[in-house]
Formats: sequence, C-alpha cells, structure tokens
Amino acid sequence: MSAVQPGVGIIGGGIMGAGIAEAAARAALSRISAAPELSVLGEQSVIVEAVPEFEELALDLFARVDEIARPDALLATNTSSIPVAKTLLLHVPRP
Repeated sequence: MSAVQPGVGIIGGGIMGAGIAEAAARAALSRISAAPELSVLGEQSVIVEAVPEFEELALDLFARVDEIARPDALLATNTSSIPVAKTLLLHVPRP
C-alpha cells in the first residue's frame, strides 16, 4: 500500500540494540495491514480504528466492526480527542 511509509524509530538503542529493534519492527510490519473494506476484518485478532476524529464516525465504525469481528478480537482505537472512557466505552457493544 503506497500510503503507508514503513520506518523504524529507535530510542536509546546502541549499535546492537538498533539492529535488534529494526529486525523486530520489520517482523511486526509484516503482520500489519490496512483494511480497505470492513469485510476483511472478520478473521483478524487485533483491529485498530484509525478514522478522522469525529465521535459519530468512530461510534458507527465500532458498531459495524462489532458485527463482523470474531468474538475474541481485540478492538482498539487510535483516537486522541474522543474521550474513550466517557464516550466509546458507553456506546460500543463490546468495549
């Protein structure tokens, strides 16, 4: 996907630590993908919402994802402006 630019950030790593951190980051990146359509989320174990910071949009998305996601899937949010404890946890079917 061309919109995603892979990169590695290392804090406090020496030469050896940098190589280990880079290898771990690259291995993790191989397990992460963007979902262009909700239908591909049904078998994922971790689903991270990362839509624009509009409360109604996030609530609608979580409700739709809840219908598709497997029962043991971890649903997470990338929000920085929607109060999770006061909004999302009260309205999401399975917080």
